[in-house]
Amino acid sequence: MKQLINIGILLMVYIVSSHAQSYVALESLDQAVAIALEKNAGLQALSLEEERQLRLQKTVSELDKTQFYHSFDENNIAPNDRPLRVYGVQQNFPFPTVWGSRKRLYRLNTRLAHTQYLMGEWELKRKVSQAYYEVIYRQNRLKQLTYLDSLYEEFQGAATRQYASGESGYLEKIAATNYYQRIHLQRLQEEEALGLVYAKLEAALQTEDAIRVTYTPLEQSVVPDTAMMPLTLNYVKLIEQQAQANFRLQRQTLLPDISLEYFRGFNNGENAQVYNGYSVGLAVPLWFVPAAHQVQAEKIRLARVEQEGRHYLRQWESQRHQLQSSLNQYYQAIQYLEESGLPSAREMQEVARKSYQLGEINYLNYIQILESVTHSQLEYLDNLNSYNQAFWELYYLTGLP
Repeated sequence: MKQLINIGILLMVYIVSSHAQSYVALESLDQAVAIALEKNAGLQALSLEEERQLRLQKTVSELDKTQFYHSFDENNIAPNDRPLRVYGVQQNFPFPTVWGSRKRLYRLNTRLAHTQYLMGEWELKRKVSQAYYEVIYRQNRLKQLTYLDSLYEEFQGAATRQYASGESGYLEKIAATNYYQRIHLQRLQEEEALGLVYAKLEAALQTEDAIRVTYTPLEQSVVPDTAMMPLTLNYVKLIEQQAQANFRLQRQTLLPDISLEYFRGFNNGENAQVYNGYSVGLAVPLWFVPAAHQVQAEKIRLARVEQEGRHYLRQWESQRHQLQSSLNQYYQAIQYLEESGLPSAREMQEVARKSYQLGEINYLNYIQILESVTHSQLEYLDNLNSYNQAFWELYYLTGLP
């Protein structure tokens, strides 16, 4: 029997340990960003694409396969009346200007891949920053709601006891119960919301372990030390330059290729000699209609890219104005709450607490005042979070809010 008990205990320990999960404790936003830059698979994929383009850039002088051949033709008779066996090599070269156009295109592809990597890094930092501050926001809300949940539960218990003893009426009892159930539901919803935000942060960091952010009071975000020009504007220019380079290279395909050939012929007859020869030629597209249509297609693509660039710039400017306007509105709300709303709420809470202790108001009045105070505190957190989200959106859109 003892052995069975011991085996059961060992099994329980194994089950608990197998389900135990390690956590990565995040102390700061910089730590979270550093982990994301190291672990995020999407960013690593962009880095590999940049490396691929660097490799392709070294293939700019690529030629068609060299042709080595042997031919035997009984009509090809040497002076000794015997047919020649001919060995030769042939190579086609693109027109010289093609290499220059191809080199420019490959360089642009490499610059574009590097810019895409920087944009991916920039976008990842934005997602991490917004998710990190949203976690802190949810933690602060949850702390406030947990405190109220505990306090309202005590009031509900007190109201139930007073009703049972006949010290208060049924209305006070159900009102206290309603307040408690409502705040309890809000706390449960806030726990779910916090879990969803953690999932968003973990999706950006992509660590093997779960994430836990150290609790800190929510504050306004400040401009980081590393500011930079908006990458997306540079990206639009590079896309246009790439389309122009593609168009130029496509036009180069209408130019003739250069063909070089060298060969040697000989036989095993009397007075046999080696006969050298060479040929130089141009490969001209006699049926140039498809190539001409391809050039026109690239020209249309260039015009499309230019229009998309103009459209993006207008959208970018509109989004910048909207975010700046939202940021100003949230900032004004925060200033009002810090200077007037929250001090008044704290004073009202202190007066209500003393009045309740002195018996000047009952617990129902006290709960109503606490609810008003809580509304101001949660409103402050909501505006802080909205400000921070707009702040990071604007910073990573423009480089500097």
